[in-house]
Amino acid sequence: MSYSGTVRCGHCYEPGHNRLGCPTRRKTALEDPSGYIGRQWHREQEARKRQIESRVCSYCKQPSHNRRGCKTLKEDKLLIAERQQEYREEFYHATSSVGFGPGALVKYPTGRHGDEGGVWSKGVIVMVTDIRWHRIDFLLKDVDITREWRSASREIVDTRAVGTFGYTEEDRDSYYGPPAHNQRGTLKVNQLTSILSRAFQPDLDLGEDHQLAAQLIGPVKTVVSIPSELLPFTPEIEEKFNLSPASNAGDYEKERLNLGRPAWSVVRGEEYDKLQNG
Repeated sequence: MSYSGTVRCGHCYEPGHNRLGCPTRRKTALEDPSGYIGRQWHREQEARKRQIESRVCSYCKQPSHNRRGCKTLKEDKLLIAERQQEYREEFYHATSSVGFGPGALVKYPTGRHGDEGGVWSKGVIVMVTDIRWHRIDFLLKDVDITREWRSASREIVDTRAVGTFGYTEEDRDSYYGPPAHNQRGTLKVNQLTSILSRAFQPDLDLGEDHQLAAQLIGPVKTVVSIPSELLPFTPEIEEKFNLSPASNAGDYEKERLNLGRPAWSVVRGEEYDKLQNG
């Protein structure tokens, strides 16, 4: 490599390729296979062929290719991206149908079950300032999030406090006191399921310990459209399907998610159903 950072061939000294990929050297080797360059070039080709044949893909575990050239991974990414695009549209229609978006007012309880009056004995009213579209994905609907608490507690909406109710003066001085006016906050999936059941899971039940009773009290007339600059996958999808593991990831974090896992149910439905039905 030259000082400018450009690869330069050690055989023909032309830039843009190295000695192993040199077209001039290859031409010479094919024209005179018994010559010095010809014998050397053919030995290199045989060594490369053996190296390729001994490879095992870290994703699909099949031989003769690596992750970069894995057709299964490319196909999986395409199918997952298609489902992700579908779900973003579903989520947008669900929010639009109820008027949930930036500017909407939501109230949610902060009381405890043992309090007089129950969880709704006090609460907070917030204005939605933004939807975290980069955290919205089909795992929120197609996977049972009662078993995946990280999904249920995923923060997907930004807010600011505009009011409170039920708090006493003693509450204001406590650790669990009300937020200050305009204080920024977030809303989680398990707080929004009653508002956006179409977008999440209509029959979802996380138990009485989770505040599912957030209410939309001030819908907006127009919901902001889906941002156009979104990446195809959320971090959660990348991690769930092992699409882009870190360089120091273990084998389990690199290999393809088992097709029997529910996350595949609407991505590779036939294969998933086949495994489920034996």
